[in-house]
Order: sequence, then structure tokens, then C-alpha cells
Amino acid sequence: GHDRYDYLPGQFQFITFHCEAPEVPVEEHHWTISSTPTRKGFVTSTIKASGDFTAQVSKIRPGDTAEVVAPYGRFSYVLHPTEEDLVMIAGGIGITPIMAMLRHMHDTEADREVGLLYANQTPQDIVFRQELDEVASSGKPRLSVVHVLNRPDESWDGPSGYIDAELIAEHARQLEGKAFYVCAPPKMTEMVTGALLRLGVPATRIHSERFAL
Repeated sequence: GHDRYDYLPGQFQFITFHCEAPEVPVEEHHWTISSTPTRKGFVTSTIKASGDFTAQVSKIRPGDTAEVVAPYGRFSYVLHPTEEDLVMIAGGIGITPIMAMLRHMHDTEADREVGLLYANQTPQDIVFRQELDEVASSGKPRLSVVHVLNRPDESWDGPSGYIDAELIAEHARQLEGKAFYVCAPPKMTEMVTGALLRLGVPATRIHSERFAL
């Protein structure tokens, strides 16, 4: 019965579900908001079933109640308006805050150059693949997407392995003046951040959001 709260693209929320299903415990969890505030009337989180709690999320039904405490976090490109040339690096479900920012840029017709390096295990693990293609083809923002697979099949002709300094330098091209947004599991975030620093990217132009499964 309340108006939707306002938030920045890339922030997160705490949610406690009160469900009929006994398998869903009454405990607080935080998830990134994957929607954009430019689209009114709803808030979404995109949740990967990868742990004891998230494996039960499918048992939540319309009509169940939830306590929502939000928004939190400063992982948002709108807090850095002077950064116009962006490279976003995501691992797995770490795409969610980046997807929120890309949706926001698309809806506001942001005049920005954005490169996305997105790491997954297999092609089937790529979340939002079709929507990313649609945003890229729209030209708003000027988005280029590079998928990197750790376990590609025989038909894969893109980059494979890990997102390291060599791959970043190849696809980001000119590093000077760019700002980097990294969201991935802790080990990948540390590896990518270290690679960026070795490439000479100032720490003030590296923004990261860490998550653990």
C-alpha cells in the first residue's frame, strides 16, 4: 500500500520473506536491485539459486509478504557524473547492478561509451543475454559486450578463460580516462582490480561491489 521507494541504479536492498512455505526461513538477506528507477511501480532483484536459502526462492508465491529495507550502497555510475567512458566487468550473477545501470542509461538515453566484459562458465549461464544485445543494438548507450567463458563448448568462438590484464587491455583499448565498475565473486574482483592497477588505472577510477555466494 506504499509508494515505491526511490533508489539509484546499482544499489541493493534487504528483504525478509514471510511465506506460507515452511522451507523459506524468516531471515534477512540482501540482494542487488536489478531494475532501474526510471521504470515506475516495481522493484526487482534477480536471484541465483546457489545456496540453502536461494534454492527455496521458487517456493515464494504472490500474496506472501516481505519486509524491505532499502536502498543501500554507492556502486552507481550516477554518483560519478564526470565519468563518461566506462568499462564494466561482471562475473556471473554480478551482472545485476551493472544491468540496472545499463537499463538506466538506456531509458535516459545517456550519451556514454560503455564496454562490458562479462565472465561466465558456459553459454547457458549468461544472464540477460538477449536484453544486453538489445541495449547494444539500440545505441543508447553506445554499448559493446564481450562474453568470456571459462568452460566453452566446441561452438564457442569468443574469448575463453579468465578476465586478466591482457584481455582487459585488448578490449578496453585506450585505458586513459576510463572508469571501471567491477562486480564479481571476491576472488575474481581481487584479480581484476589487481590487473587494473598493474595496467596503470588509478584506484580512484576503479569502483567495485563484492558479493559472496
